[in-house]
Amino acid sequence: MTDTVREIDWRRRAEDAESALAHARAENARLWELLHEIRAERRSTEYYRRLSEDLQASVSWKLTKPLRVGKVLGRAVKRRLGERSGG
Repeated sequence: MTDTVREIDWRRRAEDAESALAHARAENARLWELLHEIRAERRSTEYYRRLSEDLQASVSWKLTKPLRVGKVLGRAVKRRLGERSGG
């Protein structure tokens, strides 16, 4: 191999390595962003889950349960009566 061929080969390999590094850095940045999005989503989900649990454990939620159940049953009765009357 001549010096010119070796230098061309070296340059090509260096350019290929730089290109591969740029692609790896871009993929790393994309994955890093995705990781943060997933973490934020999990924190949000956990926040609302706790909020729901706290609400359902409250005294007011427990006291109003009969009203919520009655509302559901009332809708069911209304729907059935509407079906029987044909309309």
